[in-house]
Amino acid sequence: MAALTTAFFTAALALLGTIILSLWNRYRERSSIAGALAGEIGAYATLIDAPTSVVAYRKLATFEHAIRRRRLRSMPKTPVGHPVFDKVADKIGLLPSAESQTVSAIYNIVSGFRIIHASLSSPEMSEADDEVQIALLNKVAETIERYAPDAHELATRLNQISRESFWQFVQREVFGH
Repeated sequence: MAALTTAFFTAALALLGTIILSLWNRYRERSSIAGALAGEIGAYATLIDAPTSVVAYRKLATFEHAIRRRRLRSMPKTPVGHPVFDKVADKIGLLPSAESQTVSAIYNIVSGFRIIHASLSSPEMSEADDEVQIALLNKVAETIERYAPDAHELATRLNQISRESFWQFVQREVFGH
């Protein structure tokens, strides 16, 4: 009987150890992903510098058509891809659901912004009607104005997740607190 008790106790400890190790690995991966995404999203939000960018795009929309065309043609090309997100996109499910959803939304907005920004300097856009250029520039300004605060707030939340203790993680994941 003692051998059976010992075997049962050993199996229970092994199972508990496996569960704790699994939680620890998930905690470390989630913390790393949250921190890396917070850095990338924070960098985007800082780079865009919402108040300055909004003013610049709206001001560009007020320029005379010929001047605006020259300015649009001289706009720099935007990068393609996201160094961090592209590597961890399949793991954003490790984040809490609210953050996963917001991460997905913010990256879609950034990607859309890049596509629109790239089109601003295209030959087609520099030849587009005045109204089209003005509408697109104002749309870019509105998008920045609308979503930059969300990006900053998300970066803050992700930083908090990346800094939570293992115990806080266990409480949230196992006990739902």
